[in-house]
Amino acid sequence: MVKGNKEKRRVYRLPPCPAYDVEGMESWLADMARDGLLLCRDGFFAGFAAFERADPQDTRGIKYRLEAAEKSTSMWADDGGEPDAEAVEISEKYGWEYIAKRCDFYIYRSSDPAARELNTDPVVQALALNTVRKRQRSAALSCLFWTMIYPIIAIRGNLFITMIGIRTWYFLFGAALLFWYLAASIGRALHLGRLRKKLLNDGTIDHGKNWRKRVYFYHAGTVIRSVLTIIWACILLQKWGISASNADKIPLSDYAADPPFATIADLSPGGEYSEDDYLNTNKVSEWSDWLSKYNIDWSEIASVRRSDGTILSGGLYVDYHEAASPWIAEKIAREYVRTDRRNRNFDPLELPALDVDFAVAYTHTINLPTVVLRDGNKVIHATFYQASETYIMPLEEWVDIMIKSIKS
Repeated sequence: MVKGNKEKRRVYRLPPCPAYDVEGMESWLADMARDGLLLCRDGFFAGFAAFERADPQDTRGIKYRLEAAEKSTSMWADDGGEPDAEAVEISEKYGWEYIAKRCDFYIYRSSDPAARELNTDPVVQALALNTVRKRQRSAALSCLFWTMIYPIIAIRGNLFITMIGIRTWYFLFGAALLFWYLAASIGRALHLGRLRKKLLNDGTIDHGKNWRKRVYFYHAGTVIRSVLTIIWACILLQKWGISASNADKIPLSDYAADPPFATIADLSPGGEYSEDDYLNTNKVSEWSDWLSKYNIDWSEIASVRRSDGTILSGGLYVDYHEAASPWIAEKIAREYVRTDRRNRNFDPLELPALDVDFAVAYTHTINLPTVVLRDGNKVIHATFYQASETYIMPLEEWVDIMIKSIKS
């Protein structure tokens, strides 16, 4: 029964400012107390603050103070991120009760108008703030690593291939979110630095700050960033599911379009073509992107009985792009070469002079012959291995057929 009454008396509010805005938080909590709302014990959860209703006549004059935590306040810390029992006991002797924690700060409350300040030495308080500032600076550096350095390492310099593969709009969406988080992390460190400087210069901070000025900007920013992060994560899960199930690919037998490059059937026209759909690998996917309006991922294992009775057989794997400009196409082509160069057994192959803007041939991995071609804004990255015992098409011949197909 008592529990039910307490639940009815409990209300929830969104804080009007971040935890590191010490002046704003102290002023807001004091104003809530004047309205008869007292912060509950451990009252911060999932971005909300929980308050218990009380008689405003009994809560006027209540004040709050935020103390910078000199150690991690994470729930995974050895002591659960709570303040030292000795520190809490000393604070109680001076009329301050420990109530809750929010991020890197402990929150104390006093109803005694004569209670001395928790921190009477601004230098000591500034040192504690500096400890938090250093943690925030480390967080900013960590955020910088994950937003800028790690992605460069992860994609190994293949910016255009990566953007086209996951879609440029989604890549930029994620990059914008990461930079938003990075800016917020840097902003926290800068704000704490200014507050520390204020303590050292003035010896005090403003416990009655007007927290209402930027409340709508803070709430709007928090909500928008949270919603966008959830949307980005949901899209990521969807993309992962599609990729894992190959839902974006269809069998070649169901593909009605005429690909803009030579297939195994085109390498030996007039022959008797048959698919060898080994392990269900004969698939194709198409998509469009801002950087490349038309893209194809082609996987084909087949054989062609030629008119002389010999058989051309093997596997053809093609990445095809029609880039938005020749400059982007050049970047894509060179990124393919750079990627394959990292594979073992990379060995360049000689090609004659060809009527294209860029042509490189090589073997890699298990000696798979591969060619990268660019003609204007068109790029082909093709690997063709042959498994016939009666006929092996020379590299120059099938590359020439590929070039003619993209030019036509």
